[in-house]
Amino acid sequence: MKNTNFLYGNFWLWFPFWILLLIVALFTENDLIEGLAASLLLMCLAAMATFHNMDINEKKKKSREELDDYIEFLEIISSRYLAIRKLCDLCNEVTVNDSRFTRGLQVPELTVTTLHTGIKYSKYNFLIKAMLNQEKMKGKRYKALDVITYTDLELRYHNLMSMIEKRNCAHNEIMKKISGVSPYGGEEFFYPNFKEFSQIMSFYELSSFLEQTEKIIIEMNYLIFDYQEVTEHLKNSFAFMFSPEAVREFGGIFEVPLYEDKLKFSYVELSETEVSVLKGSRYPNPIA
Repeated sequence: MKNTNFLYGNFWLWFPFWILLLIVALFTENDLIEGLAASLLLMCLAAMATFHNMDINEKKKKSREELDDYIEFLEIISSRYLAIRKLCDLCNEVTVNDSRFTRGLQVPELTVTTLHTGIKYSKYNFLIKAMLNQEKMKGKRYKALDVITYTDLELRYHNLMSMIEKRNCAHNEIMKKISGVSPYGGEEFFYPNFKEFSQIMSFYELSSFLEQTEKIIIEMNYLIFDYQEVTEHLKNSFAFMFSPEAVREFGGIFEVPLYEDKLKFSYVELSETEVSVLKGSRYPNPIA
């Protein structure tokens, strides 16, 4: 442990002076000088011990603060993940059970609860420290230690929230229009009479809504995967972020094993035929 206080940093400046003072005291047999030398040594040793303990306590405090910041960091990642986790499963289930290009109509209004507004990267110096330590050890580099990774995740997350908000507005308008021309008929409600539907909505409006829904589902799946990946990488890099002493004092490695979580359903892409219909121009007769 490196000590930066004056007595440690300048030990070889004051200690020879004390030796000289002791020699003078011994040769002169002066009780006053001997007492002064003994008192000076005891005072310096006591001060060194005090400053040493202060250094240890300060480093422990800093390590604890970094661990608290790390836990907060994982909490933000987890809240982002959990906010879209169930929605992703719900939307994926629709794609599994419905292969038509209109399946986006079956996805309900999406509600996301946001617990954290943003990430203050200046608090997460442990990421940079871990990245530098890993480079020194020439180990496998994880993108979870790169702040750019989290900048990208945050931009994508907030972009997803914006897309969902816009889709919800469009969803409410479209459902009102569909209800006006297609009385409730069970499952077929989501496959409206396009000839009637074309009288109240353009193909551009419908296809834009359906494409936006597909993009939202795809992006949710990508974000789910990336959040799982970074939590696994953070676990593997824990030793590079914090000292063994800090880990022992904390009680072990803290992790949120999102990477062990499995979605019930996987996204199923639209077939080329359905994509061509979605992007086509045969409306109000989209089915050839």
